[in-house]
Amino acid sequence: MQRIIRIKEVRTRLGGVSKSTFYNWTTPASKYFKAEFPKKIRVGHIVGYLEHEIDAFIRQVADASKI
Repeated sequence: MQRIIRIKEVRTRLGGVSKSTFYNWTTPASKYFKAEFPKKIRVGHIVGYLEHEIDAFIRQVADASKI
């Protein structure tokens, strides 16, 4: 089952990043934009992210930071 998680939970899973950091990472016009960040989805008026994509992003970042 695919679960949609809201922005607040995504930020928590990312270690509690601030709202401004989160929006910088997800806004193409920002110099801090992360193109590899999962794309948001909209279901009606609700915006969120697929849980498995966020988990994969976190694993990717963790793997890249290993020495």
